[in-house]
Amino acid sequence: MKWVFRLLTLGSLAIAVMFPFFISDKSGNRMMSIPGIKTEDAPTLMQLEKLPEDEVIRQVYKWKDAQGQWHYSDEPPSDQSAVEQISVSNKTNIIQSLKVPEESEEPEAPKQARAKTASQQESLDRLETESPLTLDRLKNVLKDTQAVKELMESRNAALEELSEGGRE
Repeated sequence: MKWVFRLLTLGSLAIAVMFPFFISDKSGNRMMSIPGIKTEDAPTLMQLEKLPEDEVIRQVYKWKDAQGQWHYSDEPPSDQSAVEQISVSNKTNIIQSLKVPEESEEPEAPKQARAKTASQQESLDRLETESPLTLDRLKNVLKDTQAVKELMESRNAALEELSEGGRE
């Protein structure tokens, strides 16, 4: 009996998923389609009566109010004197592109190492001669983590006491 129920559930789920591929919307086009499959209903670019829209240039006004906030509108404000008029086209890419540096034929010279202080140089020398992971260092790290854990637990306990005290 379980298998019959499972098969009915899977069948109804498959029908629900495939439903939008066969139903048309108000304009008569399919609601969903699979890319790469041409249907008779889907118009190609050559079949379209109108190619992509013509360029439309709109005027937008930009100004700053007394509080320092910028405002944009398609109508200029009546009380502002410093208004900037901007022309916006629907054919303009509003996302700024990144400038790609031109590749030079010569390889770049290696960057100069910045001057190190005496303590930095001493630490680097010590790291080169010693292994950074020693048993003593690992024990210290474990002690520190245990101390942090205890501190966090005590803070959580104090917060719980405070929150329970406020509920009563």
